[in-house]
Amino acid sequence: RLVGIGTGTGDPELLTLKAARALAEADVVTYFAKRGNNSNARAIVEARFRPDMIELPLLYPVTTEIDKDHDDYRAQITDFYEQSAEQVAEHLGAGRMVA
Repeated sequence: RLVGIGTGTGDPELLTLKAARALAEADVVTYFAKRGNNSNARAIVEARFRPDMIELPLLYPVTTEIDKDHDDYRAQITDFYEQSAEQVAEHLGAGRMVA
């Protein structure tokens, strides 16, 4: 099962009960981050991570380095999303809950 969690205002104390419950049940937690940087989403929810959770950071290959209308940007981002979907699908296929 795949569950999307919003981090709301960015205050870990303000996560919804549903988000907290999903994190408590998740086998895998995944989040976006810029390569070489920390993830804001991870920072907001990390206090709820368990030692047995699998972390799956999805690291953007580019953000502002290339104009978003450039063909290279589109190609890299398309590949990134396809690879990310495959990684998540592997965990789902193994019967893990991904948040």
